[in-house]
Amino acid sequence: MKKIVYLFLGLLVATIPSQAGERPFALSDNVAVAKENGRRLAQAITHDGFRVRESDWVVSLKPQEPHLLRVTLFAGNQYWFIAAASPPALVLLITLYDSTGKPIKGDRLKEEPAVSGARTAVGLTAPHSGNYFVKLELLKSQGKLPAETYLAYAYK
Repeated sequence: MKKIVYLFLGLLVATIPSQAGERPFALSDNVAVAKENGRRLAQAITHDGFRVRESDWVVSLKPQEPHLLRVTLFAGNQYWFIAAASPPALVLLITLYDSTGKPIKGDRLKEEPAVSGARTAVGLTAPHSGNYFVKLELLKSQGKLPAETYLAYAYK
């Protein structure tokens, strides 16, 4: 019986088409642009002793349709949340909330205008350990198409 199952699985795997050399989706160039812009912004923050987490997110944002993420932060640690989007994005906004949904004021990073797409970052020192919420919004875009948006955070 085991031989039949292994034979069936072997045939099944052999029939799955390979995507080697193919692009997994048409938006991969936009994802690459968003990640590159975000990593450049994160690099400036790492010069101040921050470490960028290995985990990151890529989401398709549409104008006026925010995306929420829940993160766990630890009291006394400093954090920077970094977002970048490919064109058609023009303006991104990150808003932070505590576990009760109350907005938290953070430090905003000044942005240079000579970037394709949009970038933003907001930093805070966590007042207590627990869950926090990160709201990412595309405020202004060149059209109605979604913008591939990269989000990461750094800590120290």
